[in-house]
Amino acid sequence: VTSSELRVAIANISGFSPVTLHLQPGQTYVAHNIRVHNINLTLKSNGSGATLDALKLWRCFDVAQSGQLHLDHIHLTNGKGHEFGGCVLVRGGGKLTMSHSTIRNCAAMGTDARGGGIAAWEPTGFVKIASASNTDDMHATAISSDGTLIFSGDNSGKIKVWDSTLILVTEKRDAHTQRIRSVAVSSDGTKVVS
Repeated sequence: VTSSELRVAIANISGFSPVTLHLQPGQTYVAHNIRVHNINLTLKSNGSGATLDALKLWRCFDVAQSGQLHLDHIHLTNGKGHEFGGCVLVRGGGKLTMSHSTIRNCAAMGTDARGGGIAAWEPTGFVKIASASNTDDMHATAISSDGTLIFSGDNSGKIKVWDSTLILVTEKRDAHTQRIRSVAVSSDGTKVVS
């Protein structure tokens, strides 16, 4: 499958029956501004995984209108979104799940940019990851390479670590004095940069 064949295959999906596309491990595909609207799409690879490169032209995916995107062993890189979702924008009832996948070198651009890797937007505002002790907006996210931890930065300058079921594991209260705009995690999951 070439980059253009991948784009055409996704564009030609109709209906909500699950569709799985298998991508070649070690292969890089050019993929930007792919709309996952009203479809149920799984992109899957194995081993070292496949890479989808947005070439800093736009974000990789726009997931909306109840669309579902499942990424397994897929690495997203070089996404650039305007204001929200540098790599993936999830909105309008869309759903994103990732396992054994990474997001690297992506940014949301603009004066009020949010979600350098992933931004989730609903009509009521940005989706919140919350526990009993916290309801601050999550503005920046990173996912560990093994998919077990989510690192978030919020509006109040806190960095939080969540397990994959969205239970708060720990938080650093005074990481910054203002909103955290970007979070990255080392490949071994031991270091976080914001």
